[in-house]
Amino acid sequence: MGGGFGIFDIILFAMLAAFLVYRLRSVLGKRTGHEHRRSESSDSFPASENASETGNDNVIALPDRGPEVVEPELELDSPLADGLTQVKIADPSFEVGPFLQGAQAAFEMIINAYATGDGKTLNTLLSAEVYENFASAIRSRELANNTQESTLVGIDSAELLEVEMQGDPAMDT
Repeated sequence: MGGGFGIFDIILFAMLAAFLVYRLRSVLGKRTGHEHRRSESSDSFPASENASETGNDNVIALPDRGPEVVEPELELDSPLADGLTQVKIADPSFEVGPFLQGAQAAFEMIINAYATGDGKTLNTLLSAEVYENFASAIRSRELANNTQESTLVGIDSAELLEVEMQGDPAMDT
């Protein structure tokens, strides 16, 4: 065994290669067929171009997704139908499908922002009370020197279960 590789060296390198493949697979995951195709625009969520024109600087453009949305089957005089009627009166351009698609995209952004500790994004997407709960959990996680890694594989469907108007929409303008 003067200068060449012996059988022991080959076995050692094979075990090292197998370990590296195992670690890469556990870190990177594997395709299951339920992944959304990522476009360059979904990697970042820039603020709306006309946000400064309207004075609303906390608008985040949501990526265009193609998830399944479930249009509610409305029974007359049901709480859901009454709530949707109130929303339609306040905003005649409201449509359930685009709303649910936006809600799914926002949910994904919230999950990712929470995992990475991105308080700025969470603050723009959540109410003050809900944001404080998320921020408190992030601070606790950071104080314990813990990290979180989340992978949202996908959302099968979304549907409206309840609709409620709060406040006077005429006063919000």
